[in-house]
Amino acid sequence: MTDAWSTILPYIGQLVPFVEDPDVSEIMCNPGGDVFVERAGLIRLEPDVRLLEPALEAAVKRIARELGQDISPSKPLLEA
Repeated sequence: MTDAWSTILPYIGQLVPFVEDPDVSEIMCNPGGDVFVERAGLIRLEPDVRLLEPALEAAVKRIARELGQDISPSKPLLEA
């Protein structure tokens, strides 16, 4: 595990199994905390997984920082 990965792990811990699953093509997190996972073109709500907005924002900011980029309300897009 890289240092960059370990900096966001405390914020996205519940998503790790999906990130490591090669069959998962997309992970979607809604502002209300719902997490949807796409496998083989099918999107499914993961009812036992919640990722609240503050944790998601913290993880995204750390990802941006690792890439030497910034993300903020005035610059809301990040290519990573």
